[in-house]
Amino acid sequence: HWNSMRELKSMVAPYFHVVHTTTLEPRGHRGILRIANSAKVNRMLDKTLGSARTKHLKEALGLGQTLFLVAQKR
Repeated sequence: HWNSMRELKSMVAPYFHVVHTTTLEPRGHRGILRIANSAKVNRMLDKTLGSARTKHLKEALGLGQTLFLVAQKR
């Protein structure tokens, strides 16, 4: 079972105040990731935004394969 961002937040909420969440390394080929990571879409986005901004945008939209959470102890 892979946890969703909502599940991760609820697991840490009793002990920590969540400051920031994001995802890392947008990869995959199923569902919406099939479109978001297609070569044609990435070429267009890279030309428009640049590859670093494209990657950051995907991570901010929650399309990364790794969940990342910054929290402060309560």
